[in-house]
Amino acid sequence: MFANQTLSQLYYAVHVNGTISPYLEESTELDKVLNIFIRVNSGGTTLSYSDLLLSFATAQWEKKDAREEINKFMDEVNQIGQGFNIGKDIILKSCLVLSGKGKDDISFKVDNFNRTNMKKNGTV
Repeated sequence: MFANQTLSQLYYAVHVNGTISPYLEESTELDKVLNIFIRVNSGGTTLSYSDLLLSFATAQWEKKDAREEINKFMDEVNQIGQGFNIGKDIILKSCLVLSGKGKDDISFKVDNFNRTNMKKNGTV
């Protein structure tokens, strides 16, 4: 019942009232999809681009939980000496450098967090 009511409200908002203007994105490029998700999800749990990339990297790992390992590593690094303030962005870029990808491109792109790059530094 709830699902039918919700879908009816969506139908009216898009097709009858024109409250929501749909736009069909033809590109299948994952970076575009992630950026759209970030904009659309602004009302939900706030996720950064690095959170989404970490999710993608997690899907590439078979033996360990990438999210757990990277967060644990980040905590350990931030407790060294008087403490650092290193975030997931730096850790994820470091993974790209260690995989050898750093010679080419260490930008935050989903394509850079593929199984091949993750296997190069033994993280998968």
